[in-house]
Amino acid sequence: MIPVRSFLRYPQWLWAACLGLAGVLTLTTLAGRWSLLDSYSLDLNGAEENVVYGVIKALGPAPLYTDPEVVPFDVIQYSPAYYGAAVTVCQLLGVDGQDPSEVYRVVRSMGLALNLLYVLLAFGLARRLGADRPWAIVWAAVLLLFIPRQAFSRPDALHLVCFAAAMFAFLPALRLQPGSERTRRMDLAVVLAALDPFTKQSGILALLIIGAALLFTRQHQALLRAVLIAALVIGSGVLLLCLHYGADIVHANLVTGIRNGISATPETWLAYQLAEPSFPLVQLIGVVAGIIFLRRAEPLYRCLGIGLVLSLLFGHLTGLKHGSSTAYHMENMFLTVVVMALLPNERAGNARKVVEITLLGTALFCVRIMHLKWGVVVLLGNAGPDPHRAAYADAARMATEMQQDHELREGLVLLTAHDHLENFLVGRSVITQKDIVLLESSKAHFDFSGFPRAVANGDVRWVLSRAPVERLPMLGPPPRPLVPYAERHGYHIYLNPPAGAAAAADLR
Repeated sequence: MIPVRSFLRYPQWLWAACLGLAGVLTLTTLAGRWSLLDSYSLDLNGAEENVVYGVIKALGPAPLYTDPEVVPFDVIQYSPAYYGAAVTVCQLLGVDGQDPSEVYRVVRSMGLALNLLYVLLAFGLARRLGADRPWAIVWAAVLLLFIPRQAFSRPDALHLVCFAAAMFAFLPALRLQPGSERTRRMDLAVVLAALDPFTKQSGILALLIIGAALLFTRQHQALLRAVLIAALVIGSGVLLLCLHYGADIVHANLVTGIRNGISATPETWLAYQLAEPSFPLVQLIGVVAGIIFLRRAEPLYRCLGIGLVLSLLFGHLTGLKHGSSTAYHMENMFLTVVVMALLPNERAGNARKVVEITLLGTALFCVRIMHLKWGVVVLLGNAGPDPHRAAYADAARMATEMQQDHELREGLVLLTAHDHLENFLVGRSVITQKDIVLLESSKAHFDFSGFPRAVANGDVRWVLSRAPVERLPMLGPPPRPLVPYAERHGYHIYLNPPAGAAAAADLR
């Protein structure tokens, strides 16, 4: 047992503070995340419903990627690896997609597991590079806290693990002497980095860091080998995708589909930085350390410096795109927290004390009070009823009618806004990815003229909305006034007049 007087001395009290802070952050974060697994929320953030739609689509007989310019005008923006993993888990658990809430539970559980693996890789890398355990633990806990909702249940979660695994294999290998073991680890890092774009198209950063690091440290043979391996892996993957879906379909979804345009302005960028000041502060410390590391002779530190600078620039560049978030900075944050854990080793004596106390203060500055309150409320069992459950139950009842009613079960369906019902009607619901399809950039890149024709000729038979309808997505006022049909389960149901006329003609 440690005497009280000894415990109050440096560094015992500092290490106890680190472990205590890490414990509080981890416990409250996991409690909050656990409460989301059974939530009936349509979207945690980042149009999560689109990802669930894609998983349900892949579970059915239809291919994941189809032509966005033909019915039902689906745009599946993300690479296939995450969808493949989610479908595999669903099949193992017997989830068939008929109940979308089960798919939500699967992808959110997968996201939590992947986020934890991402954080554990940061902790493991920091330790392998020489960080003391308390600092590796506290900064891993900060990293878990920083993961944005866009990475809770979307392809970002798998992408971050691929990036982290590539760095976990690559950076420690730089300390090895040339030989078979070093080559094997380098090859593994390159393969993991080359697989990353198949989780998310922006997942090229790990390859850029590895390539730039090898070039900067003049390891030309290793660079050539990495380029060849990456070309083989990426080329094989793209070829298989094109053979399975068709090159035009792959390009339309995975290239044209992500051309969302630039939405950031200097004002919105500044407001975004000031909204969570601890995030850019940690990034600033990391990039300053990275610039200092670039002047070191040891390849590991020079490569860490390259990674920190490149990932920060990459995050800000890709963050200009419409729909971006702090998720685009999480590769930089992974490397940054590893460096933060290493910084105490850069000094000795009183200088080290100053660094460690500053790092603890910075970690405390990262604490989000509302986040802590959320976790505490969940732990105390005071979270209250799920406010989204009623809307989901209405959608489930409406879906049953749409499948069983002899009139409602025929024809395509247009919902005027994102709704749980869309994921009950996968393949029958049109322009489901409204946050993508309705962008001006999408209208410029795709020919959606098939949608007005489908409305005009009656292929789109039903229009459903939670409120009275005066305008239709993409069309504005309907070409012909919609015919009110019924109000059921909180939905206004309208019959598209051309569809009604076609049905009457069939009866005659």
